[in-house]
Amino acid sequence: MNSRVRAMLRRVGKVLVNEFTPPPRPRPTPSDQEFAEGYLAEGRIESAIEDPPGGDVQGDDTLNITIDVAGGETLYRAVQSPLGGPGRGSRLVGYHVPVRYTTLDPDYANDVFVVRWPAEVEEALAPYRPTGPGALRARAWNLLAGFGLLLVILGVPLSFAGLLDLILSLFGQSIFGDLIPGYWPGLALLAGLSALVLGGSCSVVGESRVAAFENKRAQAKKGL
Repeated sequence: MNSRVRAMLRRVGKVLVNEFTPPPRPRPTPSDQEFAEGYLAEGRIESAIEDPPGGDVQGDDTLNITIDVAGGETLYRAVQSPLGGPGRGSRLVGYHVPVRYTTLDPDYANDVFVVRWPAEVEEALAPYRPTGPGALRARAWNLLAGFGLLLVILGVPLSFAGLLDLILSLFGQSIFGDLIPGYWPGLALLAGLSALVLGGSCSVVGESRVAAFENKRAQAKKGL
């Protein structure tokens, strides 16, 4: 067997190995005990990456954190943003946060635990409890906005189910008719659409009233 044939067989073997070898599994995140026994340092939030759209629900941002260790080495870590919703993680870029990690592997991305988030995170996650003149009304408007959002969340699947069953009923088929006595797809569709309209209206009105209250309070603080 000449050298050309052996070289060709090696290339074929390499292709087969690369094709059928399963991808490596991601390293698991260390446990709380391992973090507690690991290193404590200061990390810097360098960037926020939005979850790419295309799925059922767009996820929260991923925060990239760098940690400078002894010897001039830099560790690269990643953690999910505590601020829910796409794009909100960018508000934390540039902050320094205390972190724990267990190894000096520069590419062990999920080997990180944020000990304490910036005050902005705590304020964002805290219940909405304004004070001062008009605060009680602002809380009520905030509750109305949350109720409206709940109606929208319930109205989406109800409308879809009612519309789908209504279309199928034209062909003598039904998905929920045999499961729910007295079920009528037209009524489910009407209820879902009503929930969307009512919920959307409550959410928009409530949020606008809360925003107006916050703007008025901010202007009052500037006047002082």
